[in-house]
Amino acid sequence: MSLEIQSAADFIVNLVKISKHNSVSEYQLTRFNNAIVQTLKERYCCHWNPELPWRGEGYRCIRINKNLDMLIELAGKSVGLSAKILKLSLPEDLIIWINPNLVSFRIKEYGNICIIYENDLNSKHTLNTKKKNFYCKLKTLVDFIVNCGKF
Repeated sequence: MSLEIQSAADFIVNLVKISKHNSVSEYQLTRFNNAIVQTLKERYCCHWNPELPWRGEGYRCIRINKNLDMLIELAGKSVGLSAKILKLSLPEDLIIWINPNLVSFRIKEYGNICIIYENDLNSKHTLNTKKKNFYCKLKTLVDFIVNCGKF
């Protein structure tokens, strides 16, 4: 669970860092990253089942649409980042799924689903057909910008 959560937290913090609205210091970003990890670990502790990785996927989904996801808002608030700054810094209609052995995201309703983190053990699990057709491999943040579209 730690690698998956850390991958998602790093991804969110990197999005804030590269945003044109970024007025956040490196120190705040580091604290924000730690706060996200702590918040997600507390939330997911009883909702993590590696044998059935898709079970509870909706519970472990982070969604930013008209509103900022409550967990991200709480993590930001705990380190002095306003919800307004975070909302401006993150893409509209961002969904991040944090599952055992796989962390992925999508921007916009019909955007590609891109992989942030994937453990080799994931190949033992059958992927949802709809998702399988839209996966793209995310190697770096630059690949994300090129392959999945800049927000």
